[in-house]
Amino acid sequence: MLAELLDVVPSAGMQRLGQVVDAWCLAFPVTGTVTINPLRDVARSVLKSDTDRYSTIAPETGLRRALALVASPAPIERPAQPAAEKVDESEAYRSCAFGLGVWFDQLDSERWTQLPACVPGENPVEIEKVYVELYAVASADADIESARADLPTRVARQQLSNQYPLVDIPTMLARTLQRCVVIGEPGAGKSTLVRWLAWAVHRGTCSDFKAALVVKLGAFAQALAENPQTSVVEFFFQSLGTRIDDWRGAAGVLRRIAATNHRFVLLLDGWDEVPPDQREEVRERITAEQAHFVTVITSRASGLPHQFRDGDRVDVYQIAGLAEPARDELVRKLLAVHGRPELVEPVLHRIGTEPDLREMAANPFLLGLLVRVLSRAVEGRAPLRTLADVYHQLTDWVRDQHNQLQSEPDQLTADHVTGLRSLSHRLLFGSERPRYLFRRQELQELMPRASDEPVCRSRFVNRTDPVFDEYAFLHATLQEHFAAVHADALAASELDAFLDRAFRSSSRLIVLEFLAGQHTAAGERCRQRAGVWLQERDRFQQVVLRVARLAAAGRWTEEEVPNLVPGLRAELWSEIEANRDMKLTKLAVEAFAELDPTDLARRARASSGLDNWTIQCITESVPPSIRRQERLDELMVGEWRDYAGLDARGGATARDLDAIRSVLANPGAAEEDRRVAVIQAGAARDGGAVAALVKLLRAESTSPDLLEKVLDSLGVIAGRAAVDALVGVVLGTPALADEAVRVGIGVLRHRGFNKKALDPVGRDRLVRQLAALPPDAPGLEPILQALEGCPIREGAAVIEEIAQAREAPVGVRAAAVLALTGVMDRARLQRFIATIGSEPSGEVAEAMLLLSVTRSVRAPRDWLEAAILKTHDKRKLGKLLPAYLLMLVNVQGPERAAAYGFLNRQLATVLVETGASGEERATAWERALGQTRLPPECLTPDTLQLARDELARFTARPDPAYALRVRLVTCLAGHLPPTTARAALREAFSASLRFEETAPGALGLVPQVLANRLVEIAPAELLRYPIDCESATSVLRSRAVERHWLVFQNRIIDAEGNEIATISNPDPLTPLAADAPDLREIAERLPDRSRRVLLAYWWMVRDGGPCEPGDTFRHIYDRTTAFWAGEEETEANYLRTLFPEALPAFENWKKTLNRIQKQFTTQPAILTQLHRIGLHSRRRR
Repeated sequence: MLAELLDVVPSAGMQRLGQVVDAWCLAFPVTGTVTINPLRDVARSVLKSDTDRYSTIAPETGLRRALALVASPAPIERPAQPAAEKVDESEAYRSCAFGLGVWFDQLDSERWTQLPACVPGENPVEIEKVYVELYAVASADADIESARADLPTRVARQQLSNQYPLVDIPTMLARTLQRCVVIGEPGAGKSTLVRWLAWAVHRGTCSDFKAALVVKLGAFAQALAENPQTSVVEFFFQSLGTRIDDWRGAAGVLRRIAATNHRFVLLLDGWDEVPPDQREEVRERITAEQAHFVTVITSRASGLPHQFRDGDRVDVYQIAGLAEPARDELVRKLLAVHGRPELVEPVLHRIGTEPDLREMAANPFLLGLLVRVLSRAVEGRAPLRTLADVYHQLTDWVRDQHNQLQSEPDQLTADHVTGLRSLSHRLLFGSERPRYLFRRQELQELMPRASDEPVCRSRFVNRTDPVFDEYAFLHATLQEHFAAVHADALAASELDAFLDRAFRSSSRLIVLEFLAGQHTAAGERCRQRAGVWLQERDRFQQVVLRVARLAAAGRWTEEEVPNLVPGLRAELWSEIEANRDMKLTKLAVEAFAELDPTDLARRARASSGLDNWTIQCITESVPPSIRRQERLDELMVGEWRDYAGLDARGGATARDLDAIRSVLANPGAAEEDRRVAVIQAGAARDGGAVAALVKLLRAESTSPDLLEKVLDSLGVIAGRAAVDALVGVVLGTPALADEAVRVGIGVLRHRGFNKKALDPVGRDRLVRQLAALPPDAPGLEPILQALEGCPIREGAAVIEEIAQAREAPVGVRAAAVLALTGVMDRARLQRFIATIGSEPSGEVAEAMLLLSVTRSVRAPRDWLEAAILKTHDKRKLGKLLPAYLLMLVNVQGPERAAAYGFLNRQLATVLVETGASGEERATAWERALGQTRLPPECLTPDTLQLARDELARFTARPDPAYALRVRLVTCLAGHLPPTTARAALREAFSASLRFEETAPGALGLVPQVLANRLVEIAPAELLRYPIDCESATSVLRSRAVERHWLVFQNRIIDAEGNEIATISNPDPLTPLAADAPDLREIAERLPDRSRRVLLAYWWMVRDGGPCEPGDTFRHIYDRTTAFWAGEEETEANYLRTLFPEALPAFENWKKTLNRIQKQFTTQPAILTQLHRIGLHSRRRR
C-alpha cells in the first residue's frame, strides 16, 4: 500500500510487487538510505521490460534465497583495491545474488534432481528413486591410498564396507573442517556423491551448510588454459550459462560472505581429470579459495590426490563398496524403475552365486550395468566369466538399442565401432600419460569413411563442456575396454610393444585386465607374454602381482596357461609367509584371494607361523561365505577373536544377533559372557543392541572394565541414541568414574585414531552447555576435550572466551585452545594466536603452538625466535620448531630475510654444538625439518657447506656421536647441487654400512635416513648395493610398493613405465664376454668375493686400462682406490658395481689375488691366462 501511495509502484503493477522487491534488493544490497526516485526507476524498469537479464532469467524462488544470503546486516570488511581494478560494489552484489539465484533454481531442475541412467540410452531417473546410502572410510582407519595407490582393479573387489568403520556422507561433510578428499574407483559414486550433496544442502538435509557450489575440475582446467586469470569461483559463475561476462566482482562478494559465516561448501569433482601438467596450477587455484570455503574434492586414486595433504587439516576418505544390503536395495530400485520387479530374486541369485559378479556388484556403476544385462535374460544365457564378457555384451546392447531408435543414416556401423577402438588406443597409448578427454576432430580423423554424428549422438561418449570442443567416454572403463579390443588390429610386432608398455604402466594395466579375458588372438598373446614378463623378475614381486591380477581378471585355466597359476600362488604364498613388508604382504594376500580364495583360506588354516597382521589381511580378503566355510575365525586368539571373529566368520547372522541381544538383556548372565556380547555388539555394528548397552551404561553394577567396553561399542555403532548416551557421559549424566569419562571422550572426539563418533547434533548439545556455564565452572574440561577436532561453526566465541579467561583453571584453558582446532574462522584463530606473547601460562602457550601448527596459522616471528633461543626443554622445542618453520614457509616481505638469517644461524650453531644439549637440539631440528619442505632459497652457501663438511667428516670417520647431526644434515642435503648431494650421500651411506658391520645398530637410524634421502635424489645409487643390504633394500621395497615402481637389478621403472634410474654393467662378468672370454670361465669358478677382486684387478690392467700388468700391486691398488672414489663414470661405475660399499683393505686384496693364482697351480692353461694379466709369482716389492 505504501508503495502505491508514494507512486513508487503503479496500481497496475501491484500484482508483480514481489518481482519489484527482488529487483530493489538486487539494486541496493548494501545497507544505507535509498530515496524514492531510484526506487521508482528500478520498479518501472522491471514493469516495462520482460527482457531484463536478472528478472527473467532467474525465477523468483532462487533469487529470494540468494538475496537472503547476500544481504549483510553490516558492511563487510573488504581488501583495498588498486584504482584500475575497482569494481562497482552494487553491481557486484547484484551479480552475486543473481548468479546464486540461477544456481539455486538449477538445483531444483531435472538436471540436479535426476541421475543419469547407468545404461546408455535410457532416461534419467529421479535421484530419490534410485539413490542408496553411500558410505566412506576415513584414511585414519584404513591406509587406503598407499596400499594400492591407483586402485588398479577398477572394480570394487575389496568391499571396504565390510572391513572398516564407516561414516555416511552427511557425517563426512559435517566432520570436514577445511578440506576433505574423497577417493573412489571409477563408478564408485563420486559424481553421484557430489550431486547428492549439492541437492541435500539445497534442501537443508546437511544443516551445517547454507549453500553448496559444484565445479567440474576437468572443465575448470580447460578454462584455465584459455584464461590463466580465471579463479574457481569465477568459473562456477561462468558455468551457469548466463549472459554476464565478468564475474570478478560477484566472486569477491561471495568469498567475503563465505568467509564471514563459514557455511558455504565448494564441491570440486574429478581431480583425476585435470591434466598432469596443469595440476599444480589448478591446485594453487583451489588452495586460494580454502580460506573462504569448506572444500570437498573427489578423485580417483590414480590422480594422486595426496598433493592435497599439505597445509591445513585435510581429511581423506575412501568411498566404500556397496555392502550386501545396499547392493540388494539398489537392485530392487533399479528393477522397479525399469518396471521389472519380478526379476529381483533371479538377478540377486545370479549375482550372489557367481564370485566375479559379486565383486563387480560392489561398484554402483557396474551393478547398474549388470542389472540391465542380466534382466534381459536371467536364464539360459552363457555365464559371464570375466569383466571382458560383461563389457562385450554391454557394448553390443548399447549399439543395438541405438540402432533400433535411429534411421539408417544415423545408425552405428562397424566403422564407428572401429573408430572408437582406435581413438581409445590413441588416447591411452599415444602420449606419455593416458588421456580421457578428446576433441571431436580427433574422432573425425579416425572415421574417414563415416560421419561421426551417430557416435556423438550415442551414449558411448558425452560432451563434457557446453562451450569447448571436449568429449569423454561415458565411463573410463568403456574406453579401456575398447582399447583392449583394438589390440587385435595391431601387427605382431606392434602387439608385443603394446602389451609390454601396458604391463609396465600401472594406470594402463586395466587394459590388459580386459584383454586377459578376451578369447582372441591378442588375448592369447597376452597369456603367452605373461611367461616372458615372469622371466625378468623385479626385486619386490611387482611383476608377480601384476601377472596375478591378469590371471584373476581373465580367469586363466591350467589348459590356457599351463603351470602359471599354481606357480603364482606358490610365489605369493611365499611372500605372505615371509611378511617382509606389511603393505607388500597385504597386496600379495589380495592377489592370492583374487586367484583362489579357498586355497588361500586353507593354506592359512594349515600354517602355524602366520602373525596377526597376515591373518587379518587374509580374513578381510576372502569372501564371507568362504570365511564361514573354512572357519577362519578359529585362527584368532583371545580378545581379538571377540572383536573380529564375527567378520572372520563372514559377518553376523540373524542368529548371532539374537544371541548377543539375549545375553545383554539377561541380568543374570555371567560377567565374561556379557563382556563378549558387548564387544560383539560393537563388532557387528548392531543398532538393535544400543538400548541394552545404554542400560548397562546406567547400571551401578556394571564393572569399570565392562563399562569401557560398552562405551567403545557405542562409539562403533554410533547413531542418534548411541551418541546421545556418549554425550551424556561427558556431561555427567550418568556420573561415572574419571577413567570411564576419559574413554567416552576418546570415543567422541575427532582426533587421531579415535572413533570420531561425535555428530553435529551431539556437538551442538555440548556447545550449548558451554554457553550456559561460566568459564570457571566445574565440568568444562571434559566437554572441551570431547569437542577437540570437531568442526565448530557456531560457538567459536564461547570457546575462545574460555581459552582467554585468566581466572579459569589452566587445564580448562588449554583444553579450550585445543578445541579451537575445529573452528572454521581462520581470522579468529590468527587474532587469537597473535596474543601468545602475552600468555602467562606455559601449558596454554604450548596448546596455542599446537593449534598454530595443526591449523597452519602463523605465530609471531619475534616471539618464536625468543622462545627458541631461551628454551632448553626438548619437548617444548619440539613444538616451537614446527611452528617456526610453518611461519618461515609463509613469511613475506622484510620479515623473510630476518627469518632466513635466524634459521641459518640456528642450524650453524646446532651443527657445531656438542654435548647432550646439542644432541637434543639436533634431534628437534631434524624432526621439524623432516615434516616441512623448506623454500629452496632459504639456506645460505655457508650453511650448505657446513652440511657437506659434516657428511664428509662422518664418511671419513663414522662415529655414533655424530649420528644425530648426520641425520640433521641429511635433511638439508636436498638443497645441495644434485651431483654433490649424490656423491656425499652415497659415500656417507657406504661408510655407515661399513661401520655397522663391526658395531651393528650403533648408528641407529642413520643408514635408513641416508638411504631414504638418497632414493629421492639418486635412486640408481641404491641399485649398486647387494640385495642382502637391508638398509638399501628396505627403502627400495617401500618405494616399489607405494609408488608402483618396478625395481630390477640394473634399472627402476616408475608407475607410468618410464625408466627413472639405471646403472651400467649390472653383471660384473658382462665386460669379460667380449674382451676376455677365457677369463670369464675362470671367474665363474671362483667364490663371489674372490671373483670381484679378480674382476677389479683385470679392469685396471686390461688393454687400454689405467694400469699395466707389470705394475706393482700397491700401484694398481692405489689407482683402483682413486678411481672407485672418483667421478669418472666408466671406471667408477664398474668398480662400484663390484664393491658398492668399500674396497677391501690392501693386504686382503693382495692375499686374495695370490690365493687365486695358487688355486690353479695344477692347471697350466688357466695359469697362462693369469700370467698374461700379471698374476704370477712376484718378488716382494
